[in-house]
Amino acid sequence: MYKTLAAIFLVVVSMILLGSSMRAQNAAPAGNPAYGKIVFMKAGCYSCHGTVGQGGPAGPRLAPMKLSNQNFVNTVRNGKKDENQSIYWDGMPAYSARFVSDSELADISPISQAFPRRRP
Repeated sequence: MYKTLAAIFLVVVSMILLGSSMRAQNAAPAGNPAYGKIVFMKAGCYSCHGTVGQGGPAGPRLAPMKLSNQNFVNTVRNGKKDENQSIYWDGMPAYSARFVSDSELADISPISQAFPRRRP
C-alpha cells in the first residue's frame, strides 16, 4: 500500500513540476526595462514610435503594449506592412537579430508598460 501511495505521490509531483516548467517556457522573458529604454533609443525605435512610445507619423503608439511577447518579437523580426500608414511609408521594416538581439527585445518589451498612458 505504501508503494502505491508513493507512486501516486511521485506522479502528482511530476505533473505539477512539468506543468510549471511548460508555463515558464510560454511566459514572456523578464527583461531589464532600464536597459530596454537605452536599447529603444539606441536602436532608433523612438524615431517612429516616439521617445515615450506615444506614436508618431511613421509608427503606432506602443503604450500600453497590446501585443503578446511572441507577437512583438514576430513583428520586429518580420516587419509589418501597413497600407494605411502613409504614402511615404508602408509599415514597419524587419529587424534581424544582428541589429537587435533576442535579449535586447526581451529588455524592450516590458518598457511599454512603463510608458505614460494616454489621458482619457
